[in-house]
Amino acid sequence: MPQRAWTIGLFISLVLTGCTNVQILKETSQPTRPDWLSQLPRDDAFFYYIGSNTGAKTLADGESAARKDALVKVAEYLGIDINAQLDMTMTETDQSVKEQLKTKTDALISQATIVDSYHEKTIRTTHDFKKEMFDVYLLLKYPREEAQKELVRRETETRNKAQAAFNLYQSGKVQESQGNYRQARQFFHEGMDILSQIPTVVSLDQPEVDNTRELASLLKSEERNAIANLRRVVVWVQETNLDQVHSPSILGASLQAILTKHEFSVVDQPIPHSTLDAEPLVRDKKVLEALNAQGVRFLIVSQAHTIFSSTAMNKHFYKAQGMLSVFSTQTGEILITIPIDSQGYHQDRPQAGLNALREAGISAGEKLVKELLAKEGV
Repeated sequence: MPQRAWTIGLFISLVLTGCTNVQILKETSQPTRPDWLSQLPRDDAFFYYIGSNTGAKTLADGESAARKDALVKVAEYLGIDINAQLDMTMTETDQSVKEQLKTKTDALISQATIVDSYHEKTIRTTHDFKKEMFDVYLLLKYPREEAQKELVRRETETRNKAQAAFNLYQSGKVQESQGNYRQARQFFHEGMDILSQIPTVVSLDQPEVDNTRELASLLKSEERNAIANLRRVVVWVQETNLDQVHSPSILGASLQAILTKHEFSVVDQPIPHSTLDAEPLVRDKKVLEALNAQGVRFLIVSQAHTIFSSTAMNKHFYKAQGMLSVFSTQTGEILITIPIDSQGYHQDRPQAGLNALREAGISAGEKLVKELLAKEGV
């Protein structure tokens, strides 16, 4: 890269800011601006690109940014998001991923050659301040033959990725038909990840799906369906408010709303027992077996009651207390237990108790969802 600096212009302007004079000096790396800045060279063997960066603090910074700018333009022609790859190469912490990115990026960079450069340096000085800025321009060439090879390679790679995503869709459907929803979800999710790497719509010519756009829609729908099956629950709640049995359950309604918000499917099933104590449910395996046969994954049971807490400023405060348990319908185990302890208030005593039950459902629901998703690996 040319190192000699030619001073082709010295521009001094006096700017009145109090009594301070500002001096502006401009230097250039060549006596005249190169022709390629206004018109690119013509060559049957190479493509030419200009990379630029203005306002750099140092010449090295400007050259680095201009080089990246030129490479991005090459990559855009080839359909490669090298900008992201260059950034990821610098920021990725996983060494194996970093090496893969570096190899792919270096393969493109190795074919590109900088054939000329030009920069302008602007110096602004006062009696106590000096600032330098660099505008840098690079001329880069890239072999047309290599560009054609890369385009063919990427087209083949894109078709292979599209086929791989379709294969994962088919594998997911097989697992889904066998009730293996966790594995099915994984296949559908991996298929969507692969499609996210394909920038264009690719034809698949399959009986059930024409192209990758349709496949992406199917994969998303099937993953949601797998999640819904993984999160099928039955909620049974018994509650008393001011020593009176209250039905339908306020706590249960709040709990179900939280579950639904997080994509859990709440299956409506009547309570078969007069009590929801955990031990009888564990002993009576027929209940859990029947739910499992319906595809229900978890049985959520809770008993809660309200007790008076205090009165202040004409408002009555009540607490909702009790316990929530989650059973696996497949194993019969109690997977999660959550104590219920929430408060509500109102001028009307019964409504204060109901408000406490409502808050209990919300609080227990958020804790429950967090634990269930943790077990699911989300």
